[in-house]
Amino acid sequence: MILVLSINLCMGRKGGALPWCFFPTPTGVTGLGVCVQVVKNNLAPSMKKAEFGIQFGRGFCYEAEVLELACEHGVIVKEGSNYLIEGKLFSGKHEAEQFLVKNDGILDKMVKILRRQLFERERGSR
Repeated sequence: MILVLSINLCMGRKGGALPWCFFPTPTGVTGLGVCVQVVKNNLAPSMKKAEFGIQFGRGFCYEAEVLELACEHGVIVKEGSNYLIEGKLFSGKHEAEQFLVKNDGILDKMVKILRRQLFERERGSR
């Protein structure tokens, strides 16, 4: 018995036009926003979409994803372009991400809180 599975993915820049898809910093461009959509999948429903960032020389933007989820679920406070993390105020996403890069303990603590919140919600919906 032969089982042939195929998954077709459509990849593109997040935001579409060039100026909005790169991650600008004071020193230059450090990454790229990517949108991936499942076009064909034999195992699960297609047309699922994922958006994430890739940093040049590093890979996936783990800190940016944690920062975005933490804002979404109320772990940290975001007002305009300012972020309040552990009682410290950061102006801009890049500054907040750099703080998380330098402070692994705080990043791990945020990830644990997010996992607890998301997994408890998932268990409650079953």
